[in-house]
Amino acid sequence: MSELIVTQEKLLRMRKLCNAKLLNDVFDVVRVIYTQESNYWNVTTFLHNENAISLIDRVQVVSLFIFVGGRVDLDSNMHNFVDWQYLWNYMHEHRYISDNDYEFLNNHWMVNGRVERKQ
Repeated sequence: MSELIVTQEKLLRMRKLCNAKLLNDVFDVVRVIYTQESNYWNVTTFLHNENAISLIDRVQVVSLFIFVGGRVDLDSNMHNFVDWQYLWNYMHEHRYISDNDYEFLNNHWMVNGRVERKQ
């Protein structure tokens, strides 16, 4: 099970920006650990494991975590994903996401970080 280590402030910000059902679905498969200072998520397991959440939705929630200031570890490396675009480029180059997924993310991610569900 993937662990999301997060401050209450960042978690509240994520809740304001993300579709409530999607975030609840994520929290059903991710163990959330509250801290005072750390905002870290090893997303490898979360992205690799099949579950009821579509890959594109999982990527969008990870992108939102980066948007609110979280750091992610992917493929056993802490990457300097300064924003979601770097994450998407990495995932596209390493074949995590398809060309269509990459295009969808670029066309549907909102500037304020709001996550839209894929229809």
